[in-house]
Amino acid sequence: MPALQPALAGELFSTSFSVAANWDNPGGAWGSYNEKTYTEGGWHFHSSSAVRGTSAESFGGSDYSFRDRDIFSIHNTASVSNMSGFSLQLRDWMLSTGENRNLNVSYDGGSTWETIITINKDWFDAYQVYQEFVHIFPDGPKNFNSEDFHMVIEGGGNTNNGRINIGQFKALGEITVVATPAFNPAGGIYFGSVDVSINCATPDADIYYTLNGTDPTISDFLYSTPINVAEDLTIKARAFADGLEPSEVAEETYLIRTLILEKNFDDESLFSGGWTVYNFIPGANTWTIASFAGNHYAMITEHESSPEYPHSWYISPEINLSGLEEVSLSFYTQAAFREGDALSVVISSDYGGGAPAKSGWNTLEVTLDDHTGAGFGSWTFSGNIDLNDYDGKIHIAFKYESDAGNYGRWHVDDILITGVGEIEVGDEFINLSTESLPSFREVYIAHDSEHIPHGSDVQFYYVEAGGLTEDLQINAGSPLKISLHCTDHFGTTLNLNPSPQGNISSTRIYVRAFPEAEAAFNPQITHTSTGITETLITSVEGISSQIPPGYYSTATGEGEELMLQLHRIIRGHTRPAYNDIWEHFTLTDSKFNGKVWDIFSDVRCEEPPYEYTFFEDQQGDLEAPNEEGHVYNREHSWPRSWWGGGVSPTDTMDTDIYHIYPADRWVNMQRSNFPFGEVSSPTWVSQAGNKRGNNTYGNVYSGFAFEPIDDFKGDFARTYFYMVTRYMSEVADWAAYDMVNNILDGTSWPAFQVWYVDMLLEWHENDPVSQKEIMRNDAIYEIQGNRNPFIDHPELAALIWSDLPEPPPAELCNMDFEEWLNDLPVCWYGDRSNIGQSNVLPYADDPQSGSFAAQLINTGSTHRRFTTHGVPAEEGISYKITFWVKGQGEIRTGLFDERATGSGYAPYNDYVIVDSDSWSEHWQIVEAVNTTNIAEYIFSVRNTGEAGGHILLDNVSIQEYEEITDPIEVANIAALREGEVGGLYHVTGEVILTFQTDNRNQKYLQDATGAILIDDNNGVITTEYNLYDGITGLTGTLGIYQDMLQLVPSLDPGAADSFGNVVEPAEVNLADFDQSYEAMLVRITGVTIDPGAHETFQMATGYQLSDATGTGTLRTQYDDLDYLDQPIPSGPQNITGVVHQRFEDTRLVPRSLDDFEELAEPNLTANPTTLTGFQY
Repeated sequence: MPALQPALAGELFSTSFSVAANWDNPGGAWGSYNEKTYTEGGWHFHSSSAVRGTSAESFGGSDYSFRDRDIFSIHNTASVSNMSGFSLQLRDWMLSTGENRNLNVSYDGGSTWETIITINKDWFDAYQVYQEFVHIFPDGPKNFNSEDFHMVIEGGGNTNNGRINIGQFKALGEITVVATPAFNPAGGIYFGSVDVSINCATPDADIYYTLNGTDPTISDFLYSTPINVAEDLTIKARAFADGLEPSEVAEETYLIRTLILEKNFDDESLFSGGWTVYNFIPGANTWTIASFAGNHYAMITEHESSPEYPHSWYISPEINLSGLEEVSLSFYTQAAFREGDALSVVISSDYGGGAPAKSGWNTLEVTLDDHTGAGFGSWTFSGNIDLNDYDGKIHIAFKYESDAGNYGRWHVDDILITGVGEIEVGDEFINLSTESLPSFREVYIAHDSEHIPHGSDVQFYYVEAGGLTEDLQINAGSPLKISLHCTDHFGTTLNLNPSPQGNISSTRIYVRAFPEAEAAFNPQITHTSTGITETLITSVEGISSQIPPGYYSTATGEGEELMLQLHRIIRGHTRPAYNDIWEHFTLTDSKFNGKVWDIFSDVRCEEPPYEYTFFEDQQGDLEAPNEEGHVYNREHSWPRSWWGGGVSPTDTMDTDIYHIYPADRWVNMQRSNFPFGEVSSPTWVSQAGNKRGNNTYGNVYSGFAFEPIDDFKGDFARTYFYMVTRYMSEVADWAAYDMVNNILDGTSWPAFQVWYVDMLLEWHENDPVSQKEIMRNDAIYEIQGNRNPFIDHPELAALIWSDLPEPPPAELCNMDFEEWLNDLPVCWYGDRSNIGQSNVLPYADDPQSGSFAAQLINTGSTHRRFTTHGVPAEEGISYKITFWVKGQGEIRTGLFDERATGSGYAPYNDYVIVDSDSWSEHWQIVEAVNTTNIAEYIFSVRNTGEAGGHILLDNVSIQEYEEITDPIEVANIAALREGEVGGLYHVTGEVILTFQTDNRNQKYLQDATGAILIDDNNGVITTEYNLYDGITGLTGTLGIYQDMLQLVPSLDPGAADSFGNVVEPAEVNLADFDQSYEAMLVRITGVTIDPGAHETFQMATGYQLSDATGTGTLRTQYDDLDYLDQPIPSGPQNITGVVHQRFEDTRLVPRSLDDFEELAEPNLTANPTTLTGFQY
């Protein structure tokens, strides 16, 4: 560890955060925004969301700094004497304009605070240049006990708007006391002996220490070399130097514990160490590995889960706590986009594997990240959870179970179980689930196409071990490679770390073969540790490509020409007999283990739910049960009905093995003749995860579809490319048949509708050609004499089907919600919808018209989108969305138009607050800034209430909106207030300015007939006015916000026409104080103010007013009022102000201190008067 830097003269302490060992990162990643701490010399520095800055952004040559964006704090962990102030080196990292971060100081442990400065863009003299701030205590030097001095830089809001660097801190003052010693490493839990160093920042100081709990004196141990701690121990240290007072006593406690379990995901594996996942809902999202800034962790998310609402458990291996004491569990969590409590941590003492529901589980009391809503929270420590009530064997599980009110994204990291006691290590053993893997058969050593990945398909086996005192080393002989991951990270060696008990729980090892030469190989995989070795054998043959030379020599061009050339190459194949296909399957669809390669039950990286034996399990004449796992049959992936169902000897489609697969009978029946598609809310899910339900890919077809698992989507895409190419001369006629007419366009090329081409190309790209397909292609070629060109050359698909002409754009339809298909309104629920499909329901009790309205349910505070399907929108055009609503909740409109900003979304309009059982009509405007054919109009809802029936929506219309360029002229404010909300008006008479504020550039204007609030958030009015100026030419759109009428200006009226006008405030008592006075200047006499818990006026706070007639509210509505932080008057007052309305609450807003008139004695009578007019 580098020596601590002594403070300079006039400094008690100085740090530039340069000591790497003093940093702590509970969040796990130095380069990501999460919790960071630094400790040095009796001082503690903490950020709730920071990156540890690199040397390029740090101060004075230091390697590190804080790049903070939330709350940064400093406090003393040891006493400090004679401190006269402090200094900071601060740097504008990327602080946003308008972002204000207060620097606050407390001298009494955080009980009272003083704001010293506000750090913002204007505070810095230069961008990304360090600037020193020095604060000298105005009352002279201070002495602080431990934890007395606190400094906090507020603000930031955990967003990138608030980012600053903190590069140095100095505690200023003359040194009269020796600096408190510091320990390295700090006290805590350690899994073995640890050497502890003690340092002191005061030059030439001697450090004395004790190990018996007493405070050190110069008669105790003099520190000279690190202290070795091998058992629980408390060390106390004190430093002495000539001419200075001795330091405070420093103390650290070291706990030596037994490591029982550790899972930190550094190996990028979810399952290493025997961890398992159990999913209750097939096909829904599951636990997986994720990473950010180099840190890996376990993750589960609700996002795009299909089906919705995952229920997934991440379960530990068996943990034996026998003979152990003081056992505790800890971990870190981070939440994102969270509502409710979908995550919990549970423990079982009788779990034996498989379904968790078979065992008893208790929920543990833990601390989780409390972040809710959009964005990401901070990594949060769970606390040390006491497990001493458990003995023997246990399992821990992280249980994610979501529903409409409990969902989100969760990260888990650094799972740790520790205790005290000896762990028994049993006899050594290494067990393999098999002594040999089936042969990998034939694997191409090279491919004719660079678009086919080299190597075999994957196989896997399991290894478990016990009694190990060394790592288990696994070595794969050439040409094998092994991994803990199914799809990547393959290499020739693996090291598995045993648990402290010497165990390696059952761990899955994935194996692939990568032969580089034409030869037969018989490689071994060895497993060695602690002097014992177990070996697994397999075989593989490397072969050259089996594509006949020159087979594709005439395949030239692209698009229709290329498709025609391929058609001529592969047409005219030998037609196998239909009954012979059972036998052919043994050559075309046999797994490595000789079982049937059922396209609907096999799962590439997992154990299949069931397997079939050739002939023995094929469907016969007897009826099979209507469930999975009984028999397999011959699946026409291109259904017979799609070409008319012919089975004549000349009907080659019926026996073309390229589209016929062995498949479970029951899953095949569920697929029926529905097209392949993508399904978000399935009505049925197979055991392997195949789904049936409404298609959600694109916006053309929303009928029933069947979605295969991801492992075989590419297989089916290449099958379909083959079918329309092989039968190019017939496919145009097939478009007349039911169901296939949803994917074919009635041409020979491109044959498919554009949306279907897009989906198949995605599947083709995301699931590349596999060894299974290559072997199948070769086998079918031997039977039929033709090949599937899209397996041999995957690049051909893009050459034929890329750059197709755009389909005609869709149109808005079903705006009255009268048409429903599969529980969703036709033409609605576009790709940008993220409200659950089950939360969009037909409403028939009392629609606004017709038979149905749409009921939208979202009880959470995070908004959910319900959108139209994709339709055209044109740059620069505004669209008026008119709609009828009733029920309970909040609803607003928006637009997705693929714009370059805002992730493609336009800014949302204000929420309409709905709380009525009667229908009401509303309209809002959205403007497109990008021309697109897939724009979606959005209804955003939140906080819907079951008592009011949630949000009910009906009779939507969307039309181009043209603003009325000629405003409606009105003579005065009274006539303006009678206008239609949304209309454009011009007031011809003069109005008087009674109040103005920088907040939203708002102004209160009044004439003899009434008053109005001007809401000018866009800064249209740039002319500067003084109070009581007379203004003519007021023009704008009449609006309403929270039940207060307002005018949004569209023009600047220009210079004032008169000056110094007098407006007599209307005198009113509190009994009569209501919305009829909205925006007017009024005076209430003889009132008292209830200060509540405040001594001074606070911003945005309501205070109760009282007079002889009743009560009312004074509101400090704006942040530029001059009486903020001024004492609240205690006696009776006459108070003048403007009247602000918020829903049913009428509030008085005094404009300045001058509006408060203190009375000598209470005024016990109320004599209200009315507005008497104006004096010009």
